[in-house]
Amino acid sequence: MPERCEEGAVGRDADPVNPSHTVLIALCGLSPAVITETVWALAHESPAILPDRVIVLTTGPGREAIRRDLLKARVWQRLRHTLEAPASRLRFSDTGDCIRLFPASDADGELEDILTAADNAAVGDFILETLRQFTENPDTRVVFSIAGGRKTMTALGALAMTLLGRPGDRLCHVLVNPPFDSPQLTPRYHFPDPGIAEYVDKEGTLRAAADARITLCDIPYVRTRTLFAEHLKSLPGTFSLLVARANQSMAAAPPQPRIALAPHAQRCEVNGRTVILATSEFILFWMLCERVRQGRGPVQGQAELSNHLGDFDSCISSTSMPEKLHWDSKPFEDDSYVRRLANRLRTKLEQVLGDDPSWPLLDPTPQRGHYGIRVAPEAIEITGGT
Repeated sequence: MPERCEEGAVGRDADPVNPSHTVLIALCGLSPAVITETVWALAHESPAILPDRVIVLTTGPGREAIRRDLLKARVWQRLRHTLEAPASRLRFSDTGDCIRLFPASDADGELEDILTAADNAAVGDFILETLRQFTENPDTRVVFSIAGGRKTMTALGALAMTLLGRPGDRLCHVLVNPPFDSPQLTPRYHFPDPGIAEYVDKEGTLRAAADARITLCDIPYVRTRTLFAEHLKSLPGTFSLLVARANQSMAAAPPQPRIALAPHAQRCEVNGRTVILATSEFILFWMLCERVRQGRGPVQGQAELSNHLGDFDSCISSTSMPEKLHWDSKPFEDDSYVRRLANRLRTKLEQVLGDDPSWPLLDPTPQRGHYGIRVAPEAIEITGGT
């Protein structure tokens, strides 16, 4: 059984996404064992995670190592068989979509190694574009492994996740105890293969396979995505340009608003301005405010918003809100209902607060498929409650 470490108290978000699709994106150098070890560790978490897809970012020599050590040696097939992976899971093969090569800095061919500043820039841009492809989909969770490759790849990968990572997305690396982490072990260790009982180390000493330990470590990272969400809606830029824009956005961070809600009177005030909301709009805004006060992240996807809103409404007592709307199941049969509701709430708030410097923090739909406000918990006062 693999071990699990969390480097800090915030290794995983307290309100993880419940996605319909999980993709493992892995950096890889000349030791593709980090890929199989990561998959094994994820599959033995509780609850187990068996990614739908595996995407590997590597160099030309890295691709050859993957072909030789995982695919031609049938290690990947044995891993799938051992984990009893269905055909729809762990999709990975020798194709350009699964094994993605870093382009050369002059865009003429593929990168063989990362040796210059121009190579670093090309790698950063490629990682950013790959992550953007998947983090723009609210129904996809990303698990990003930075266990393989050069240190510059690892650093650029972690920084890219800081720029694009969402609640529920994970940044991790995998560790294996010596001597099972050594490329000089015979055969090379890839995962607890039931067909291999012993290994031979470089001194010729037999090592029992049962002594191997795989540890998956979650790396906590600061998610700055919501601080410059407007820039993410444009076409993909370069890594350095996105970093510059993020720094610019954070340097000019808007002031924190003051929100006062009185559910009993269905009254909403922001920075002293009254916002008239219909009952359903008020309940949605109330729920988003309560999520902030509880330290929970934004809701991702219309289906999740429907579920959270229905659960929240069911907890509201008539004492807290005499005119509460008693939802029935019909509105939630169509997920577009809550999307339209969120858009109406946004329109009402923007009509009153669109010229307020704090509006970027109050926008309940800051990007496609995300629903939440980005204010400090102490900025919200709610008189009464659920």
